[in-house]
Amino acid sequence: MESLDDYIKKIDNISEKELKDGFIANTDSKINDFESLLKYLKETKVVITYMCHVDYDRARILLSKLLNACEIKNVDIEEKVDFIRLNGTETLVRLNDWQLSTLPLIEDSPQEHPLTCCQADYKYANKWGNETSSIIMKIVHDENKSVVWIKNNDTEPLYFYRYCNEINRISIKRKYLTIYKSVGLASEKIIVNTEYKNIDIIVDKFDKGNYKTEEITIDLSNSFPVGFFYRGPKWTADWASPKEIVIFRKLTIADNALRIEIENISYPYTGYALLDLENFKVIEAGELPEQ
Repeated sequence: MESLDDYIKKIDNISEKELKDGFIANTDSKINDFESLLKYLKETKVVITYMCHVDYDRARILLSKLLNACEIKNVDIEEKVDFIRLNGTETLVRLNDWQLSTLPLIEDSPQEHPLTCCQADYKYANKWGNETSSIIMKIVHDENKSVVWIKNNDTEPLYFYRYCNEINRISIKRKYLTIYKSVGLASEKIIVNTEYKNIDIIVDKFDKGNYKTEEITIDLSNSFPVGFFYRGPKWTADWASPKEIVIFRKLTIADNALRIEIENISYPYTGYALLDLENFKVIEAGELPEQ
């Protein structure tokens, strides 16, 4: 499936002839003025999506090509580009109140400092009434209201640990551990009020790509016996993603190391690994007896 970036590259290089013989020729409607062209662009959405995502000059160049391909004259291109971008740009709209829940935080501390997960439904919509299906947005913050994680449509279990005052997420998929280090989120604070309104501002920044995630992947296959991560006798063909056959059973942290206990629930096999949190390497690993 082609991404938005792929479409943008194609449209960047499209010629007036290609627009006329391909894009414009695909409609049975008569396009003889800007209003009829705009009606067709709203129906197809691709061009408007392009014009609202690229910079102003590229949007102007494409509209100029379209007008020439349709032989439409006497149009103020700058004014029409402004009009399309103002009304066609899709923005995130929250559909319900934030739902709050708590998540455990793995850390080397006698006290517990649970995290708070804020969850709400959003959709993309523009001023012309076009909208997408809803997406789930999750934001996690610590006891100081500092944001530590934000993601949309994240269906995986959420596990977090704190080391050297930095909170990172950890996940497992089959034989791979992944550490997620959020970049740029630490400065964001959740203002607690009855509606958590300022989270919408953080979501908007996330949507604009202001926050990045550094991922560190650790391959566990050499730390366990051959076959530990294979599908076992309990696996069936309808056991589809996102249901994983390898899950966390327990996580603890001490002496600069994260101890993870994992289970292949299709056998079951159980095992543990000690992870060096300075260098993100496995120090020790092995199987555990069945309980």
